[in-house]
Amino acid sequence: MQVFNLFFKIAKKRFLSAGIYLGIFSVLLIFMSMNAIDSNEKNFTVSSINMTIIDWDNSHTSKALKQYLSDFHKIVDLKTEDKDVLQDNLYYQTIDYVLFIEKDFEKKLIEGNTSNLISHSKLFDSTSSYFAQQQINEYINTLNLYIKGGFSIDDALKQTDASLSNTNFTNMINYEANQNNDTLSQKLFYYFQYVSYIMLSMLIVGMTPILMILRKKDITSRINCSSLTLHSKNIQITLGCIVYSFALWLVLIIIGGLFGGFNNLFSIKGLLCILNSFLFLLICVSITLLISTFTTSDNVLNMIANCIGLGMSFLCGIFVPQWFLGDTVLSVARFLPAYWYIKANNMISGFSGDNMSYQDYWTYIGIELIFFITIFSIYLLASKQRKMKE
Repeated sequence: MQVFNLFFKIAKKRFLSAGIYLGIFSVLLIFMSMNAIDSNEKNFTVSSINMTIIDWDNSHTSKALKQYLSDFHKIVDLKTEDKDVLQDNLYYQTIDYVLFIEKDFEKKLIEGNTSNLISHSKLFDSTSSYFAQQQINEYINTLNLYIKGGFSIDDALKQTDASLSNTNFTNMINYEANQNNDTLSQKLFYYFQYVSYIMLSMLIVGMTPILMILRKKDITSRINCSSLTLHSKNIQITLGCIVYSFALWLVLIIIGGLFGGFNNLFSIKGLLCILNSFLFLLICVSITLLISTFTTSDNVLNMIANCIGLGMSFLCGIFVPQWFLGDTVLSVARFLPAYWYIKANNMISGFSGDNMSYQDYWTYIGIELIFFITIFSIYLLASKQRKMKE
């Protein structure tokens, strides 16, 4: 096991630099996870907005809707119905939402027609505006149900107000408070989201220099002069890569348990995330091995690590959630392994809105396995070509 021991002697000499990287990345990982949780909680905080209502029906029902909305939001009267002026006020954020109540609003409701009753304009990135739209839809749908139930318009309005008065509060669901073994904490969701970037960067920066040293001409010649066969040499190098990468992965899993709780980590969904991360670890190892066959200097190595790590992070949904990315970006990302890792992580957690499906999960795992086999095969071919050239 001379080559195996040499592998870890080199790793030991580079332990300080690798340990500094691991420490920085671990702090960065936890910081990004905590920051994402805070941002997520803020996105779900609903507040009162400045709303302008243009009532073209001016009926008893439309006035009741205006009164209902005024209980939640500040109604701003701009004394104009010019849509260009209203759009300007939206642009300069004087108001957040404009509601247009169409003519014959009450008449259509009585007839049971709920189409084209209202229209609106809102700030694109305002979560509270989306909540206001939900309030309006809920009010109209509830009122329509009472009218269809045979209530007069006045009685329907009273019943609607009574019904909706019991749903004025929005409760946040704390996933971490639920001790069910089939849940995944929000902390662990973001942890596993970002750990893929850390694994890839750490292996490229930490393990590739060791392989580069083992491939130096003097060391290679010394090993070739010994009685050690090429087959045994390759097995020992491979074993060294396996132990090194598995140790890194195990440390990151332990950090995840300390960060998000071992009860959550070893829940059903937590175990699915662990398996998903292990498959991505194999992909990271194959990418690292492939890079080591072409890289000859630390400067080039750092550049490659940043390009691959940051490139996949931004394209595949690690730093920016996939549901925020455009269709073109996602079309490109499908050809990268990190996309399918994040896709599985999103589905397991349920925070993206995707329903958990074991069939889809194993499909994503299978695609990751195909990526691993493909990249590793390319590495074997490239390594063979390099040896023939040497």
